[in-house]
Amino acid sequence: MKNKILSLGLLLTLLAACETSPAPSSSSSAANSSSTVATSADDSTTPSSSADSSSLAESTSHSPTSSSATPDSSSATDSSSFSSSPDSASASSGPVESDLISALKESAAQEIAGNDSGTFRSEKNGFATSLSYTIYSSDKALIIDDASEEKIQYQKTGNDVERITLTKDSIDKEVILTKDENTDEERFEGYFSSFTYNDVSTISNLVLNYLTDFYFSNGSLSFSEADQIYTVSKKVEKEKADRFYDSVMSLKFHGGRLLSAHIDSKAYDKNGYDFDAHQLKDNAQKLNESLTLDSSLTYEARKETDENLIDESKYRVQSFEILTEHLHEGKYLYVGESIPLEVQVTAPAIYLSDTFSIEDDGLNPTGIISASKTGNAYTLTALAVGTTRLTVTSSLGKTASIDITVTEVPPTGIEIYSGALTELNPGQRAEYKVDIQPATVKDKTFKAEFTDPKMADYATLDLDTDNSKFILTAKKLTKEQSVTVKVTANGNTALTDQITVKIKAEEAAASGLASKMIGKTYTGGSYPKVELTFTDTTTGTVTLTSVKNTYTFNWTVDDETKIITYTNVKRISGSNDNYYFMGDESSYDKKQEVLDDDATQISFVSSSKKGLMKATLKVKA
Repeated sequence: MKNKILSLGLLLTLLAACETSPAPSSSSSAANSSSTVATSADDSTTPSSSADSSSLAESTSHSPTSSSATPDSSSATDSSSFSSSPDSASASSGPVESDLISALKESAAQEIAGNDSGTFRSEKNGFATSLSYTIYSSDKALIIDDASEEKIQYQKTGNDVERITLTKDSIDKEVILTKDENTDEERFEGYFSSFTYNDVSTISNLVLNYLTDFYFSNGSLSFSEADQIYTVSKKVEKEKADRFYDSVMSLKFHGGRLLSAHIDSKAYDKNGYDFDAHQLKDNAQKLNESLTLDSSLTYEARKETDENLIDESKYRVQSFEILTEHLHEGKYLYVGESIPLEVQVTAPAIYLSDTFSIEDDGLNPTGIISASKTGNAYTLTALAVGTTRLTVTSSLGKTASIDITVTEVPPTGIEIYSGALTELNPGQRAEYKVDIQPATVKDKTFKAEFTDPKMADYATLDLDTDNSKFILTAKKLTKEQSVTVKVTANGNTALTDQITVKIKAEEAAASGLASKMIGKTYTGGSYPKVELTFTDTTTGTVTLTSVKNTYTFNWTVDDETKIITYTNVKRISGSNDNYYFMGDESSYDKKQEVLDDDATQISFVSSSKKGLMKATLKVKA
């Protein structure tokens, strides 16, 4: 309803603006009335009424002095409103449209201060509106949409004008005007004396707009009186383009105030009207362009309250709960996490919006969670391990509390470095890096163990001091064996990873060139500089020292061709991808060889993005 009507008067004004042509202002309409009305001050024709214009003057010029719409004997007479001209001799000619305009203007002024309730029902081209309103002496005014039972209540609270909108499903309250040094006093007070100010209109003003609009321009006035209730009627038959309009207006006055208004305007195809006989033909076709309006006003002593007024106390928040959907199951937060604070009202079902706050003692103990406020919204941030009680308070002092526990960030994953060696020679030592995710986890410790205790006969397993690696050292075996190491995160024992490593059997002593190369380190090259070590009969390491990339490998040397073959090459450290060693590629064949019989020099080939890079390496002194 809020979108449909801001006030009764505003709705009336909007309906008036829906007419075929815009309604002229009251002043301009009054100025032109003598030329458009059938009976005017200059006409010699007497309107179809037997009533005296002085009687109408009595009704329309009287200020409200009674507490009821029922006529009484206190009505004073004043011939200034409904007289056909200032000349009393012409008064017998009856009221003219300019008098009716003046009467409606005076009624509008009295309506502002004098009415306490009213109804308004209208239909324009199929759009129907039906509502009632009441103005109270307690600085409140209420509009009820009779169809939807929606209510809009205006009220003055201090220097604010508030609007409460109540529907079947919700209630909303907002400040629509605040009084300050620049506020028009009439506007501020006008919200409670009537629905009128600038862009809104009384019912009298609305009727005046219709009177001077296209539908009722020209036509004839009639007048009657019964028990001091004065009725002014107007009937207009007119055509426009291909249409004929049959319009009737009936207004009732008492004591200078409008009591009720009825308007009925219908449109027909012009060919369906007999203008000579002033009647519709049998084949008259009614068009979908019609207007009906029925409204009434009541002038009584205004009440302080009644059962229709919206009682705010019924819609204030009585209870609420703190939502936990942003917490981990069990009402946990992890150190460093931030979540929004949200509450849910549990009573009443329909409630006015409220503000919620965390008071100075709302976190007990302090230091575990912090609460920061932006506007009316709070953000909770976990600071340290512990449990604290959070208490939220509504504007009316209602509270809700929960306990929140803060813990360290737990591990979510564990992984053994994918580049780790999967084959070891007898006596070979290898380090295996273990990574625990996420990066923010504080507890990065883990346990490493053989999946079978018998595997301890094939290799030794140790943890390094910072718990980021474990070390395998192969034992000397006469038969090849395999060991599997399983790692488990201490912070979450459900997280595991494992690796299987082959432990090779001890081979016979090397001979030929191999025996001269084992245990030696060769260096050389310009960029990258290279340091190559043949650790034992089958394994070795090479470091591109300029770029800090280190690789492990297996190797063999052919005594006849002197060609060195590298296999199972793995990078174990470094991340520079511009230079690398890939000794098992076919493109290296016959390019890595021993250059002399004593194996003091070898040729070495590495790669870069520019291509292969060959260097001669010599035994390091």
